[in-house]
Amino acid sequence: MTTAQRQYYLLVASLPHLARFDTLVRLPISADRLRDRLTLLHPDDRAVTESALDFLAWQRQPADNTDEAVLSHFRELRARHPSGLLCSFAEFRLAIRTVMAALRRQCSGQAMPGPEWGVPAWTAYAARHATERNHRLEAWFPWVPHARPA
Repeated sequence: MTTAQRQYYLLVASLPHLARFDTLVRLPISADRLRDRLTLLHPDDRAVTESALDFLAWQRQPADNTDEAVLSHFRELRARHPSGLLCSFAEFRLAIRTVMAALRRQCSGQAMPGPEWGVPAWTAYAARHATERNHRLEAWFPWVPHARPA
């Protein structure tokens, strides 16, 4: 077993069990401790992790970020790290953002924006069902009825 393999086993073994997000009273590991543990990663893997954090962490994104800026950031992430798992996870988070934007626009009576504002499959679906409550998204996102005011 190589030193690098041992470091990865050490990293995985040192991480606490993650309970369901909706049952957590407090985070099982602090951000500082997690950053310390991530130093065990190979620099290439650490770069992928940092790229994912930059894209996925809402608090790292400017509040005035435009849809175009978020899409551009996603495309850059996908080009730099074509890992299937990372891109799938980032696309899922972008899909959530797309759904929330569609619901906000529907609640405020605004039309859907231009063609490039979120995950294409979901923007097209929301546009096709723009006149229906919640854009008929409940089948794929069961939380949608709870995300908008009654």
